[in-house]
Amino acid sequence: MTTNSRKISACALAAASAIALASAASAQSALKPTGQSPQQQPASAADDQSVADIVITAQFRSQQLQDTPIAITAVTGATLTTRGLTKIEDIQKTAPNVSLRLAGNTNGQAVQAFIRGIGQTDSNLVLEPGVGVYVDDVYQGTLFGSTFDLLDLDRVEVLRGPQGTLFGKNAIGGAIRLVSAKPNGDGSIQAELTTGSYHRLDMKAGFDVTLVPDQIFVRASGFSKSRDGYVDRISFACARPAEAGRLTSPANLGADCKVGTQGGESVRGGRVALRILPSSNLEINLAGDYTDNNSEAVASELVAVDAGQIAFGPLAPFNANFAIPNYGIPFDSRFVPPKHFQTYATYDDILVNNGPGEPVTSTSIPPVNSVRSWGVAGTVDLDLTESIKLKSITGYRAYSGATSAIVQNAPIAIGYNYNVFKHHQFSQELRLVGDSFGRTLEWALGAYYFRSTSTLQGSVAINPFGLNFNQDDPSHVRDKAAFGQATFHVTNALSVTGGVRYTHETKDFLYRHNFTAAPPPQTYNEWTPHLSVDYKLTDQAMIYASYSKGFRAGGFNPRPFTPTQLTPFAPEHLQSYEAGFKTDWFDRRLILNGSVFYGRYNNLILNSSRPDSAGIPFLGPLNVGKADIRGFELELTAKPVSRLAINGSVGLADYKYKSLGAAVGCADPGVTAPNPGVNCVAGNPLYSSIPIGTPRWTANGGIEYGIDLGTAGSLTPRLDVNYQSTIFWSNDNSPRSKTPSMALLDARLTYLSKDKGWSVSAGVTNLANKFYYVNYNDLIAGGLGILEGQPGRPREWSLTLRYKFR
Repeated sequence: MTTNSRKISACALAAASAIALASAASAQSALKPTGQSPQQQPASAADDQSVADIVITAQFRSQQLQDTPIAITAVTGATLTTRGLTKIEDIQKTAPNVSLRLAGNTNGQAVQAFIRGIGQTDSNLVLEPGVGVYVDDVYQGTLFGSTFDLLDLDRVEVLRGPQGTLFGKNAIGGAIRLVSAKPNGDGSIQAELTTGSYHRLDMKAGFDVTLVPDQIFVRASGFSKSRDGYVDRISFACARPAEAGRLTSPANLGADCKVGTQGGESVRGGRVALRILPSSNLEINLAGDYTDNNSEAVASELVAVDAGQIAFGPLAPFNANFAIPNYGIPFDSRFVPPKHFQTYATYDDILVNNGPGEPVTSTSIPPVNSVRSWGVAGTVDLDLTESIKLKSITGYRAYSGATSAIVQNAPIAIGYNYNVFKHHQFSQELRLVGDSFGRTLEWALGAYYFRSTSTLQGSVAINPFGLNFNQDDPSHVRDKAAFGQATFHVTNALSVTGGVRYTHETKDFLYRHNFTAAPPPQTYNEWTPHLSVDYKLTDQAMIYASYSKGFRAGGFNPRPFTPTQLTPFAPEHLQSYEAGFKTDWFDRRLILNGSVFYGRYNNLILNSSRPDSAGIPFLGPLNVGKADIRGFELELTAKPVSRLAINGSVGLADYKYKSLGAAVGCADPGVTAPNPGVNCVAGNPLYSSIPIGTPRWTANGGIEYGIDLGTAGSLTPRLDVNYQSTIFWSNDNSPRSKTPSMALLDARLTYLSKDKGWSVSAGVTNLANKFYYVNYNDLIAGGLGILEGQPGRPREWSLTLRYKFR
């Protein structure tokens, strides 16, 4: 798997059963070592009369999706192709209560993933993701580096709720599993070419061949992507000379005063997989991948400047003692661009009266958002007997990259971050899976080991507070775990499952920037059980109920600006109760699944953004008490008539704080806030606020109709809608950093040849050209008076030509 890649009412409907033939092929591949790879060409909705089931392995054995008693969404590789879903963040368009988005400008090549209200926005390497991402069951150890392309996949599985028993790193919110297509030696060759808006040019190609008949197969794929940035960097002195003071502009600019862009992409990579079948009971899979991503800085705009903090906050002495004497103008709202998709960021710190081009900090930073990653993995499947199987999964990954963030998106330097990320990890997992007493008892035992080393380097400056330093902060994680789970089939209809995992994890940190400190290592020992019962009412209907526990390890504040800010935080825990049903109707023309859940979220970790007692920004994580999370999910897939396919989902995650604590200036309910202006009395709306980065409601829906053109092939129009309710980006749910509820429309038209050998797809994303902010960086609460936003991509078109020879 390579890196770097890419909902409207409760009754919204959507479609995916157009790929039933591909799903059937995928199921065959999952069940038999010599099975065929899934069909990767887009299929017509006319191809099948019913909705095909998908074979998954989320519980470490091959199961039909409809027979698995957990809240899970599975999407085949063929469906991803049909719908034009190319990046990991696109998966949110397929599942309820799932929110995925590209991280903002300080967090680099990362995807902020939330499931049922639990996730992570900060990609600092010492913080753990709230949603685990697994590529062929190898855990991605950090949020940084998680911008995977959906390249050459058999399927994607999205598991909702804590996965603390079977999965490697206690994914407290849920897990996303990317399962690659295995080599099968069918001799196929595939190629794909996409062009589109902003000079987009994507190329993909791959082949799957036999090296030794019936024994050794190899599959290789490669890709290249490029696209211009969609936010223009404008020279302020050129565009608005009357307000520029002594700021100067580069020479020879055009009438648009453009000096560059943000949000451009330049990525290339590849993957090679080798499959070896030495005997009928042994299968060995080896894979290696590499990605080189040299993209531009994340798209960002200055949205607002707080006038009160300009007059009375830290920006007042900054302007009086620094900005006005050197530039002749203060930093204020003049630097908010007059229209969207523009920024006045310059990526250097120039003092005019120090001489031409001389930087204040002797540091100019490149406008980049890069990552270079590679990894190798080996999986060995050995059938010890007909009923007992051993699996070994070994993985090593390494990646490094950099991201640039101009805090103020303006030519007067309030501050900047140039973060250089380095990480490498090794993991080893052993699983023993079997059944006993004529499959009355199905069981799994396992052991897991993970170690990683991460280093955050680069320069940081926050000029109003006199902070200017180079960081070089290494951290280490060691994780050892043992687990077991068993399912007892009491009758043909009734089954009971129980399992538990024991985790021993150690973390250590060393801080070397404006001070040096090595806090004592942190050690965590946790038991995470799971218990469930399921009952088959009929062959077409199942109900289930479950209890699960998950945890996320604690640590130390990863970015202390003073020694007093080197504060620890403890692990957080989630106890989740869930009940659900899975049904199919009318000869599988309709699939309807649903679940309700209740979570008790304790000792939860929130990122603070406020001044400390000395007036220095405190941007660290804190434990803030507890919350209750209630909600439901519904998923539907239908083929009501021939050629027509509909699918959709809706989810609610109702998040209620029971106590908040210091991260928002509160203590327990009923206690007066330590920060002026914050009312923490129980019953205050603050206690029913929405957590950062997650919507309360999500929904998606789509419909497609396959038009049979006879010997000329088929033509399939498709329309998708994705909805999310309001998202807040400050702990107090301030309206200033709010992404309003919205629905985004995508449209696609695909022509498929009669022999399914080639296709042409024309697509439009954000069809209504809705403007919105993906996320905000709210530094007003932190005392800097600045609100930045990452604008979402505008309407874009694409044209894809795909060919497969077999």
